Amino acid sequence: MATDRDRHELFLALRRHLGGKPAETMMELLPPVGWADVARRSDIELLRVELKQEVAGLELRLAGLETRLVTMNVATAVAVGGLVLAAVKLA
Repeated sequence: MATDRDRHELFLALRRHLGGKPAETMMELLPPVGWADVARRSDIELLRVELKQEVAGLELRLAGLETRLVTMNVATAVAVGGLVLAAVKLA
């Protein structure tokens, strides 16, 4: 991996051969880190596909939880209704 010193030496060589402004432009076009750290479009597309799959899985899990929540609420309402009727008969 190129160090700051390597980058500076490259800049000096470019400045000798191309001049100041072209050397500065060339250095600005290079990433500040190694090329291995730069994401390509294919990397981003792969992450997009993986994220889409994760979201779809979460949506399925939420749908299942929603069904369970409705079922539990109905069961609770029926149980409370039964308790109210029992309390009325006892009174």
